[in-house]
Amino acid sequence: MEWKSTITERIKGEMSMSGYQKRKNAARQKAIEWQADFENHNYGYEELAAWNSYFEKLGKRYGLTEEFRENGII
Repeated sequence: MEWKSTITERIKGEMSMSGYQKRKNAARQKAIEWQADFENHNYGYEELAAWNSYFEKLGKRYGLTEEFRENGII
């Protein structure tokens, strides 16, 4: 059962992560999900500005600003 050992290793890795690293990964995941779901919405300029502000704050907080810019999030 190859998958079981992979899951176990992933859980061990997540347990050893700091709270900051977990939140950083969650912020990155939120951006990935938002970008993947973008086409299912018809955002207005105000909504896009609000999302941009939200992801700029997350980017600054968790050192993801450059990554978010490279991937068109902000």
